[in-house]
Amino acid sequence: TTDGALEWQNKLCPLNKPFFDACDGIFLNYVWKPADLQESLQEAGPRRHDVFVGVDVWGRNCYQDGGFNVDKALTVLRTLNMSVAIFAPGWTFETLPDGEEFLTRETSFWRRLSTYLYHHGPAHLPFLTNFCQGISFDKTTGQPLFNLGMQQSQPTLLGCSTDLTAADSCVSLYLQDGLEYNGACLRISACRDMHSALFHRVFVCDFSSSEDKISTLLISLAVKSLETDPASTFRIYFVLEDRISI
Repeated sequence: TTDGALEWQNKLCPLNKPFFDACDGIFLNYVWKPADLQESLQEAGPRRHDVFVGVDVWGRNCYQDGGFNVDKALTVLRTLNMSVAIFAPGWTFETLPDGEEFLTRETSFWRRLSTYLYHHGPAHLPFLTNFCQGISFDKTTGQPLFNLGMQQSQPTLLGCSTDLTAADSCVSLYLQDGLEYNGACLRISACRDMHSALFHRVFVCDFSSSEDKISTLLISLAVKSLETDPASTFRIYFVLEDRISI
């Protein structure tokens, strides 16, 4: 605070406003109430986007208790057109129950938040990905390996459900056995509960048709059927909007 005390305000107020005025933003502590946000808006004036409201995924004294309820807090923030600072998203792994797949849990968490977030997809050509997440194993010892530097572009949004108890997702990452940082596959399956055609956005892109003075995009992809998942008919679409979606 302006008097030198370490005292969380959980809002933008006269005790911390001078610091906000001197910099490009402020990260509010996550023990806020809706009334605190209204006061923060009044103090921020036209700079409401520079107020990053803290949301603790662990839910420690946090609005709606965090966890898989973080989206409820974001609903309030987006209604007020404020920014968010998501604290400790590693919760999905750190609280992983025995027997539960991490990627399923991670995907379910971020799908709940996807409508409240800005997605920044690939913007420059050429664009290539084998969906590698930087995780694999040593073929000789069988020990797990981790090298984030080997990670390649991931789909903008995976899955078709936020339900952790649901069957296999229609769109998921398939980590093949025998690969050593050679990538993963994007597994596309038919939804068992659906009988009509479904559309799943894989990438939100920012490619410009004028980039490098070209107006044609050449797309190449490799498709392989799994023995346990017979091939289904699918098509790939490119939707031209403000941005290119794949």
